[in-house]
Formats: sequence, C-alpha cells, structure tokens
Amino acid sequence: MGINLLFAAMSAYLLVYYTNYAHVNAAVISLNMGSMFYYLAYVCGKPQSVAVVGMILSMPMLFLIPLSKPVIAKTGMKNGLIGGILLMTLGRVVVGLGGSTSLMAVYIGSVIFAVGCSTQWCSYPLLCNTVEYGEWQNGYRQEGLIMSVNSFGSKCGTALGTAFCGWILAWAGYNGAAEVQTASALTGITIVYVVLPIVLNILCVIILSFYKLEKQYPTIVKELEERHQKEK
Repeated sequence: MGINLLFAAMSAYLLVYYTNYAHVNAAVISLNMGSMFYYLAYVCGKPQSVAVVGMILSMPMLFLIPLSKPVIAKTGMKNGLIGGILLMTLGRVVVGLGGSTSLMAVYIGSVIFAVGCSTQWCSYPLLCNTVEYGEWQNGYRQEGLIMSVNSFGSKCGTALGTAFCGWILAWAGYNGAAEVQTASALTGITIVYVVLPIVLNILCVIILSFYKLEKQYPTIVKELEERHQKEK
C-alpha cells in the first residue's frame, strides 16, 4: 500500500485531476446547492423560486449531456470541460450582475450554468486515463487507489464547500431568525452564491490547463500494448 501511494504521488496528471475535480469542483457544487435558498429568499426576495431554479439547474441535464457528445468529439474532452466551466462562470456572472433586482437574470444565469454542467461528464474519462499513465510511468495499474482518491477528494470538497457557506454567513452576521437580513449578511450570501463559485471555477480552469495527458494518451496506450506483447 505504501508503494502504491508513492507511485500515485509521482503521477503528475493524477495530482492535477485530483486537486481540480475531487476538491474544487465538488466545493462549487456544494456551495451552489447550499446557498441557493439564501440568495433567492433574502437577496432576491423570492423564496418560492427555489424549486424553479432547482429544476432549471437539473432537468436540462437529461438532454444536454447527450447533445454535448458531438461537441466534445470535435473539441476534445479537456477543452470541452474547460468550456463548460467557463459557461458555469458566465452563468454566475449573469446572476451577480442582475440577480438582486431581476429574477429573470437568475433564471438566465442558471440556464447558462446548467449548459456548462453538461460537459462535466468528461472529468471521469480524464480521470480513468491516469490509470494507463501510471502503468506507463511506473509499471503499476492503480484503478482502485485512483478511484478511492477521487471519492475521498469529492467528499472533502463537498465538506469544505458546506463549511465555507456556514463560515462566511456567520462572519457576515446572518441571522436565521430574522425576516430581513442586514446589508453585511446580504453581501455574505452574495459572496457564497456568486463570487466564491466564480473564483473556484477560475481556479479549476487554471489547474486543468496543466493536464496534457489527452494528447499523449494514444501514444501511451500504444506503447503499453507493445510492452504487453513483449511480456507474453
């Protein structure tokens, strides 16, 4: 186990992917779901719109994911993933610019965010590609360890996103018993729902830009096949 962990630590692509999706992206989703009610209820003054926004964010996935596949086939999984994250960021910018005065801005921003989420399935093939990379680099296949690391990181990211939501709201002076929140509390809610997801999404793009494995992957698979043939 110690040797496997050492080899996993040596895999640069696994570290890039793990840092990006197992932590940061999970935190974005957690922040989105954890703070949506607060933003709609107190900043927009429309708590009854929570169900509508929730449906806008989730229901389009039923047809957007299949529709994204031809696009991904042309752009590549990494570029499609980055494009999706940038759309998620744009969606939050739209909400931030007009959401406090226009519920329509929240709806439009949520639609853009949902479109961006439709390419997030690419993260799993990119993660699986690190299995062959690890074998090619050090001779060990680590499917179980890599999936465990991803699962652990996702849980950590979700926990951190939830914690940040609570910490920032407490710092801003949010009072759950008050019908009307203070200006500082409204600012804190906006930071959690709009600003922080934008910052984290930009961080995702920066980290993902270091992932070069997609272009190298066909060559790596070919070399592994040649090794396996020689070992027979």
